[in-house]
Amino acid sequence: MNARLRSGMWVAGVSVAMAAGLQAKMVVVNPMQFNPGGPMIPAPATGAARSPATQAALPPMPKPEIAKIKADIKALNSGRYAVREKAAKDLLAMGDPVVPYLKAALKGLTTPEMRHLLRHDIRAIARMDLMRGPLITLNLHNVSANQAIDDVCKQAGMTANFFNGTSTSTVTLKVKNAPFWKVIAMLAAKTGLSPAYDYMNTGPAVMQFSQGQNSITAYTSFDGAFAVSLTNSNYQRTCNFTQAKPVRTSYFTINANLLILPNKIGNVQTQAAVITKAVDSKGQSLLTPNTNNFYGGPVQGAIVNCNFNLNYPKHPTRRIKIIKGYIPITAAVGRKVYIVHISPKKTEHMRIDGVRLKIGPESMVNNNWQFQYTLSWSGPLSPAVQNIQSQLSNTNAIMGQAANGMAASYMNCISSNGAPNQTVDTIQTNIQLAKITFVVFRRTVNLKIPFKFTNVPMP
Repeated sequence: MNARLRSGMWVAGVSVAMAAGLQAKMVVVNPMQFNPGGPMIPAPATGAARSPATQAALPPMPKPEIAKIKADIKALNSGRYAVREKAAKDLLAMGDPVVPYLKAALKGLTTPEMRHLLRHDIRAIARMDLMRGPLITLNLHNVSANQAIDDVCKQAGMTANFFNGTSTSTVTLKVKNAPFWKVIAMLAAKTGLSPAYDYMNTGPAVMQFSQGQNSITAYTSFDGAFAVSLTNSNYQRTCNFTQAKPVRTSYFTINANLLILPNKIGNVQTQAAVITKAVDSKGQSLLTPNTNNFYGGPVQGAIVNCNFNLNYPKHPTRRIKIIKGYIPITAAVGRKVYIVHISPKKTEHMRIDGVRLKIGPESMVNNNWQFQYTLSWSGPLSPAVQNIQSQLSNTNAIMGQAANGMAASYMNCISSNGAPNQTVDTIQTNIQLAKITFVVFRRTVNLKIPFKFTNVPMP
């Protein structure tokens, strides 16, 4: 019995790579494209721990047939390879709704190998749900640009905010289950409205739009919760005099933006972009030993600037035939919302994954309300705890709400101090708060955000 179970679970564990039809059917990224050695995304939270924005961001899925799910899980133990293989593919294809049933199946397993393999499928489903991103369906006829963008953002579980002018154009657009970023790029081409540089990927689920910022252009590659958009290119020449014979080089820089779906991905640590292929229309390679530079770091902004340095050929053509590669990032995922109620009478306590919080009490100081916000932890921080601590230390991301439901018009950190393994901030607001809401991304995952562009003009 154990041998048969082990065989069945093994097929379930490795079936991710075999489900080739999954990508086209579900509009997801093949999980095997990512770094297999990196941390895995945990299964999405259920119930109250899962935010309305996250739920809305998932594309519509048919209501799962419970009997079918249970039958497929049971079939993983079949003695026939074809039965096990089909069951594994069917479970992965159903996606997020099967996760609770897979978790329930774990309770009946005692062999560590079996538990590990079943968890593999749960994590694979969670990863696909993350990278699939929202799918948009529209049937618009001569509606205003603002209304069109509002409709798209609502389907993605967020709010659109407009500033720096609005478009006077109207939009006629019909799409069905189209990727979010593709629809945003289509609207940008029609209206000139594009995601603004100062919207954030943490805090409230709000995407800001502006005229003329060109964060999305005609050259945009989209992939689930991310998009890469080329903005401009510049030709440059250098002459190195450090050697006996000066060395002249010619290269050009393509500037690009990495765009992140707000409130679905937390802090992002960018790394050097990798160009895997770049040739012009004559087939000349544009790669150099120093082909690319990516300027980034730990960021909360949802638009990250980067550039790619490419060799300028001696006999250049007018266009780049193809340029493709990927941007490696480490992203915070596993979004969870915590709420702490505060008052003038007592100090509230909370613990989040190794970080302890003390908040309050509130008091009136110089016509403003004020309270202390203390974080503490024990010993050296592990990477996981450091991830939580850095998010909780960002006092600008704290959202407060008054008893009548209104939000504070400002919430400032007016002083900060502390001791080893502790920070103490004094927070000031214009209203007496009833509660503080924290949005925390509890895990990190390594991702490779792919891009591919063809027929790009040379500078």
